[in-house]
Amino acid sequence: MRHASRVTILLILWCSLANVAYGLDVEDLKKVSSFLALGEGRDSFQRVPQKTFTPADTIYLLTIVSWEPVGSPGGRHKMLSKWYANGTLVSEVDLKLVFRNTPVELRNKMLASALGTGKHRVDLYLDGKLYDSQAFEVSEPESRDA
Repeated sequence: MRHASRVTILLILWCSLANVAYGLDVEDLKKVSSFLALGEGRDSFQRVPQKTFTPADTIYLLTIVSWEPVGSPGGRHKMLSKWYANGTLVSEVDLKLVFRNTPVELRNKMLASALGTGKHRVDLYLDGKLYDSQAFEVSEPESRDA
């Protein structure tokens, strides 16, 4: 009888740890908000949603994720961001993250000059599934000599 209860406890403990190790399913991760923002230096940015940038800008994608129950860890997840310039893949950033507390703010950044002018897009994948996508434009600044 004692052996069976120890096995049960170990099985419950293993299942709990497995959830932390592998993470919640992407479907259990709620996207609270997502927007593109203008960067102002190394890791500084404005928290103002923006869709138009100039080649001198740094573009940040901010995606805020939460899950239930509050206080539980979200586990490990693979995050892949793909930046497209005029429909062509320009950059991929692949990270492995541990979601410890809810909410989590996922950040990606790209120099607008690396994309050039035109209509662009960034896609964010979590555990291989498309989770977020934002379209934006990079254009030359308006001339003030008109």
